[in-house]
Amino acid sequence: MLTTEFCLDAVREAITQYGCPEIFNTDQGCQFTRQEFTGLLKD
Repeated sequence: MLTTEFCLDAVREAITQYGCPEIFNTDQGCQFTRQEFTGLLKD
């Protein structure tokens, strides 16, 4: 099971390596719709 923290760490690492994506598409699972995750993408 993917946790929000695991997903946050993966996205932070990807942004560090590749920069911010223009589009971030997910399956709308609960780990991707939490405030912590959406807040990271908005920043």
